[in-house]
Parts: sequence; C-alpha cells; structure tokens
Amino acid sequence: MRFILEKVDATNHETKLEGVVFTLTNNAGEYYTIPSDNASVDEDRFVSTEATVSTDASGKVVFAGLKEGTYTLTEISNPHAGYNLLT
Repeated sequence: MRFILEKVDATNHETKLEGVVFTLTNNAGEYYTIPSDNASVDEDRFVSTEATVSTDASGKVVFAGLKEGTYTLTEISNPHAGYNLLT
C-alpha cells in the first residue's frame, strides 16, 4: 500500500510547497524511512530512530510499502514564511 502527500497553499493549489518536513510513525512508534533505490516493495521501511521525509519540488512525498494499519503523520517544519504547521 502507498499514499502520496501533496503539500500546497490552502488558497492556491497551484502553489506547491517544497522542503516541508514530516514524520510518519506506525503503532509501534517506529518511523518511516525512504528506502534505497533497490529496495523491494515489501521491505520493512520503519526504523526505531527518528527519521523524516521532505516534500520534493512538486510538493509531494510518496509513502510506499505500507502494511495495513494505523499511522500518524506529523508535520515537523515548514520553511515557507506565513504557513502554519498541520495540527
């Protein structure tokens, strides 16, 4: 399973926000990490030490290889002035 997060301006969805930092944690408190290019889809992508992911130039980050379950997405920082972090 995978999902794509796209961070955009609330009033102008054409404005994509690059460099916004997130953590995704599973119920065990482990952090999602982006695997190496040669990782398999089924590879466990969660680690015990804090790991972050950032949106790319298109405002997106792809979370892939997720197993069925409950996850918590937290916005850690946003380098763009005037934007609030997600609550």
